[in-house]
Amino acid sequence: MIKKALSLAVLASVATFSQAEELNRPLITLNIDYMSGGEELAEQEYTDGSSDSVSAGAGIGFGIGLRQEVQPQISVEGRIGYLSDTASGKDAFGDTIEFTFSTLPMDALAHYQFEKHSIGGGLTYHLNPTLDIDGTEFDFDNAIGALIEYQYQWSPQGAVSVKYQSISYEYEGIDFDGSGFGIGLAGRF
Repeated sequence: MIKKALSLAVLASVATFSQAEELNRPLITLNIDYMSGGEELAEQEYTDGSSDSVSAGAGIGFGIGLRQEVQPQISVEGRIGYLSDTASGKDAFGDTIEFTFSTLPMDALAHYQFEKHSIGGGLTYHLNPTLDIDGTEFDFDNAIGALIEYQYQWSPQGAVSVKYQSISYEYEGIDFDGSGFGIGLAGRF
């Protein structure tokens, strides 16, 4: 009887240790997002009558980070990424013109997890925001903003996300709105 009780106590402590170990293990996160919004920074009209533009809050974003669970339903995450919006086409002379707005976002978020849903919020700091118009670069000031994110976790490793960022970029004393919405995929490993 005592032997059986000791065995159960050992099994319970191993299970508790495994849960605590899982709670304390940071996860690597990978994100890909499609962002839309922000103020238009440059537009090109083409000979066929069409046009294309780049905006301060739009483009494709990639990110990598670490997510740490600090309580059973609360986690914190830090990530760094790259966000870029590009437009290109031929002008009236047949020359290719390309516009690109890019920045390196650094995000710090706290998430609350309930079942398969997660809602988070925090700060985003954008390094080196640059508008490149056919090789001529316009360097904006680094900017800080707010970020809200919802994730639906369809598996332990995968989630779909919806986010909103509120940020403003400054170039030579002029502010440009970079706020926008995004949808994306996130992986945790």
